[in-house]
Amino acid sequence: MNLDNVKYLLCDLDGTLINFNLSEFVTRYLDLLHKYFSAYSWSENVPLWILEGTDLMLKNDGRKSNQDLFLEYFSAKSGLDRDVVWRKFISFYQNDFDQIRNITSQKPEAIDFIQKAVRKGYRIIIATQPIFPEIAIKKRLNWAGLANIPLELITDISTMHAAKPSPVYFQQIIMLLNAEPSDCMMIGNEAETDMAAVATGIPAFLLVEDGGIQIPPDIPYAGNYHYLASLLNLK
Repeated sequence: MNLDNVKYLLCDLDGTLINFNLSEFVTRYLDLLHKYFSAYSWSENVPLWILEGTDLMLKNDGRKSNQDLFLEYFSAKSGLDRDVVWRKFISFYQNDFDQIRNITSQKPEAIDFIQKAVRKGYRIIIATQPIFPEIAIKKRLNWAGLANIPLELITDISTMHAAKPSPVYFQQIIMLLNAEPSDCMMIGNEAETDMAAVATGIPAFLLVEDGGIQIPPDIPYAGNYHYLASLLNLK
């Protein structure tokens, strides 16, 4: 597969641009949200509602934005107006979310790669699961040491109408960029979700740093950041 046309690098975030333990993150995140809504009689249900609302977004078929799906669900469960729910979550990310920063750590090799890619003229898309508002994703980019990189697009909860591995997610990115699949390259550490880009014609690179990932046969590019940089002629 020819990479000469690639202009856009679609970069997954968690596990790709930042070191991240999913189970620990979910536990701390849900606990924080439970405490944040503690003034309400239904606060004990918040962790379950978050998980169920997230599942709805991950299964989105493209007819509504992920934000609409989540707010409709949480509003119906809590009895709060949708606008109130949205403001409360934005306030949470502004004021409380940084409390779980300490369970993440920066990846110097990722920072080096992104800086080189930007210098060479590649345009960066943060192609993370679109289940968070932009403010939460930018917080995590700050944790990753990538707060100041120029971004073409962030796939946040408000913008996107699907999630990985749905083809609709990748097709929407292509549409938003006014690009062709061959103009893009997906980079991520999850074979099931990130490498689904291949089905839409987007070349993909599976980030493998510890040798513990089984590489699907239809993925021609896999390896560490050093190998990825060599593929893209980054110096």
